[in-house]
Amino acid sequence: MSAQDNQSYGDTELLCKIYEWSSMDMNETVDKIEKALKTLRVGVTIAESALQNKISEILAEHGIQHIREYKLGRGCRADFLCWVSGELAVTSAVVVEVKKGKPNWARLEAQVSRYAEFDIVEAVVIAVASSLRNPIPETSNGKPCVVIGLQKQWGIAL
Repeated sequence: MSAQDNQSYGDTELLCKIYEWSSMDMNETVDKIEKALKTLRVGVTIAESALQNKISEILAEHGIQHIREYKLGRGCRADFLCWVSGELAVTSAVVVEVKKGKPNWARLEAQVSRYAEFDIVEAVVIAVASSLRNPIPETSNGKPCVVIGLQKQWGIAL
């Protein structure tokens, strides 16, 4: 499904088309997303849009279905809404948020908290091109939050 397909949904309407979801528990799904993202190699100068394109490719290569720029609600758009194939309708998914540079910690924490308020969101994965000076809490609204520093995969922490 493309981002354009998602635009037809109203502000408060969540994903209602039938997709496949596995019986895999949420921790396994987060682990699969984390493992996929850790295969990504990015340079210091990559633009955020190019980074998102690479992430989309990596997720697809690892069998992780996703929608880019998914509108969870009014003023709340996730970079990626992800799930793994299976047999049920999508009733829960993982948000992947992409940040270039050194994101503002307070804004990022507020953004993660907003995502975690939605019932469909079971976990949040933050993919940062560099690293965070202050760690994001491991949970937000009772939902797991994982931060992956993409340049750390190269052994570079800027």
